[in-house]
Amino acid sequence: MILIPQIFLRGKKAVALEKTVAPIFDEDAFLMASRMKDAGAEAIYIVDLNIPHVGASENTSVIQKIHDDLGLNIFIGGGFRSVRSIESYLSMDLKMAVLETVAYQQPALLKDALASFPDGIAVSLNVRAGRVTIPGWTVAANKTTIDYADQFGEAGVKTFFYSDVGNDGFMGSENFTNILNFCKRVHKSVICTSEIKGSPDIEKLVTLGAPGLDGLVLTRSLYEGKIDLKASIDFVADLSMDRGNEPTLTEM
Repeated sequence: MILIPQIFLRGKKAVALEKTVAPIFDEDAFLMASRMKDAGAEAIYIVDLNIPHVGASENTSVIQKIHDDLGLNIFIGGGFRSVRSIESYLSMDLKMAVLETVAYQQPALLKDALASFPDGIAVSLNVRAGRVTIPGWTVAANKTTIDYADQFGEAGVKTFFYSDVGNDGFMGSENFTNILNFCKRVHKSVICTSEIKGSPDIEKLVTLGAPGLDGLVLTRSLYEGKIDLKASIDFVADLSMDRGNEPTLTEM
């Protein structure tokens, strides 16, 4: 399992979250990504907050520079609304586009995207207090996580960005069990996007024994200084070594 730090981009600059105190943050997104690489990151998850309906985003040049100059695997997320907007990113040889609401609302678009990029499309699945939540929807979805996972899996999705948290927005013992059961059930690559409280949560995920759990996205815990990226990456490497040299995403 690898750790995947997250960057939010707006107007060619990185966006700070509330309570951001971590020295790794900088409005210069390239500098921030450089610090992440220096800390040992193999991949980053960039959310582009300026994705247009069609055509290239104003942030494209920044993302391209990060990819080309730093050699990081980049997962790209944001408000995709067309296959052309997805293509504008994946044509830069980014790792994968992560679809959220549009995957639920427009199955035809998801089908077309998968036809064009069969290995380049992931779908976000978010669970809070046992209910699937979809960004932009005011009520929880009626289907279960497995219902959606099966639906997307049948369409050809091979990777899920999966979050399972309690009402407080963090993981408890039940959520770790849910992640384990989800991984066992779907037989896909899973990137965990649940918010963590600190290093103990990282250790629980690494030692969970969840098949296909390939990564953990770091957001608030990183920005708020609850974890140190380099120390956490080294910690995961040591844990993984003890568990038998598990492969990273870049080795799969």
